[in-house]
Amino acid sequence: LDHAAGDLIVEAQAGTPLADLQAVVGQAGQRLVIDETVPGASVGGALASNAAGPQRMLVGTARDLLIGITVVRADGVVAKAGGRVVKNVAGYDLGKLMIGSLGTLAVVTEALFRLHPVPEVRRWVSVRVADPQRAHDLAQAVVHGQTVPGALEVAWPADGPGTLTVQYGGKPDGVEDRVGTARSLLGGDASVSEDEPDGWSSYPWRAGETGLKLTFVLSGLRDVLAVTRDVGAAVRGSAGTGVVYAALDRPDDVPAALDRLR
Repeated sequence: LDHAAGDLIVEAQAGTPLADLQAVVGQAGQRLVIDETVPGASVGGALASNAAGPQRMLVGTARDLLIGITVVRADGVVAKAGGRVVKNVAGYDLGKLMIGSLGTLAVVTEALFRLHPVPEVRRWVSVRVADPQRAHDLAQAVVHGQTVPGALEVAWPADGPGTLTVQYGGKPDGVEDRVGTARSLLGGDASVSEDEPDGWSSYPWRAGETGLKLTFVLSGLRDVLAVTRDVGAAVRGSAGTGVVYAALDRPDDVPAALDRLR
């Protein structure tokens, strides 16, 4: 509906595909820092499901980027909240209530977001990890290493070694320095790529599998990875914020897996 590049804001209807929105604001060197976790995801779908991918570590989730919203209530009344400036809420924040509500409270029709500049360069530093303790130790090293990563993701299959990936973005010189520091933290086996890894920003499940969202304190990564391996779940998510997603291929295993994970 509107892109005010000078103010770093964009307004879109809920049915707008995220990819189309990114293409429009990208012409001005800007981006909405919400990952397209499902191909073809829409603005309204991302808000209603509270979808968040790797970049949640950099600027947060949709809750932190949404500054205005228009919804239709069950009685047909159109309600609006927020506005075109970041600090615009006095009292109850209706917009945040809608995020993650899955359409049960109202239907989102329009949304207003704040934008961020597109980094000049991006780099992904990846290292293979063979056990939960190693993944935990390296994740802690990155989190406390003051390199300001844009994302810190773990991919942990149901069996076999996993991968820890750190993303950096910004000006070329600064990114190269931070990548060098990250490689020293992750060890000599770490590789650097200019392209995002396969499966980046996607969920770990396939059609027919059961998906779980797991949230935990950062110091709990080792235990989460160990238990998901014990219950046969594949994992992908943010080791830098303590939010990962797990996939179980047998529905009968879900109750016991939930008990173990909790």
